[in-house]
Amino acid sequence: MRYIYSLSLILLLACSDNGKGALKQENKLKQEAVAVAEKYAMSQLTLPLKNVDASGIIFIGNEQKKYIIDPSKVFTGLINDDEDTDAIVTLTSFRDNYIDMIEQLIIITEEGKLLMIRSVESDMKVLTIRNGIITAKVPTYSRNSPLYNCEACQEIKNYRYINGNLEEVK
Repeated sequence: MRYIYSLSLILLLACSDNGKGALKQENKLKQEAVAVAEKYAMSQLTLPLKNVDASGIIFIGNEQKKYIIDPSKVFTGLINDDEDTDAIVTLTSFRDNYIDMIEQLIIITEEGKLLMIRSVESDMKVLTIRNGIITAKVPTYSRNSPLYNCEACQEIKNYRYINGNLEEVK
């Protein structure tokens, strides 16, 4: 009888993970993707300084330019043709108080390491990555239009990473 209770307890503990292991792995991947994005941003500047605010948003900049990385906006999923989880990090750059450029950093897992393989200049806001499809909200007006941030003036588009490019899926 003790054997049955012991075995039941072991099985209960083994099965009580409830996905926490997968969540830890995803959080670790996101942290690594943010580190790759930080390294990229610092390489674009001379004498960069890094600050992190209370909400975790990372500011990297110098007197001419500033990059912002929001770790809560890092998305993970399958991007390329392998079975390794990849990431997209949005990197926003400012000159003075104006948005200079928004880049989507495509970070692919190769041989167990995350590598930034492409920066795509785009005002898209990534929503999800599922089964190789990147779903994003894209403004229909240019950044200098008064309707740029209009919520009704956004459209949802699907993209796939093919041959080094983000191509819209119709």
